[in-house]
Amino acid sequence: MTSNQLVADICAARQGDSEAWERLLDTYRPVLESWALAFASNGDLSHSDLVQEAWLHIWKGLDTFKGVEDPAHVTPMFYRWLKITARNAMLTRVKHRQAKRRRPDGPVYNGEYIGDVDNGASTP
Repeated sequence: MTSNQLVADICAARQGDSEAWERLLDTYRPVLESWALAFASNGDLSHSDLVQEAWLHIWKGLDTFKGVEDPAHVTPMFYRWLKITARNAMLTRVKHRQAKRRRPDGPVYNGEYIGDVDNGASTP
């Protein structure tokens, strides 16, 4: 994809052009998948879920990309922006997954005396 085509696709995607989104996804999906494979290497997360999560963040944040004003450098600027946005999305997903695994299922004893527990047995 040329720099001019990238600028055109970014601008069109910002306006909701689904074909421009598809071209961007087709171009950058292999890169996103390789990054996601690295994040999902512990086997706990699906790399396709991470790609989807990253692409959602990219879609939501595309208006924040400022590189279209500099067509000569748009390709490396977009790649860097894409990498940072995708990495942050993937890290957030991994951290949430790890926190969920550490969370106890039931109530946590905090050390205070709560009285005798009634286990349902009747006393005479």
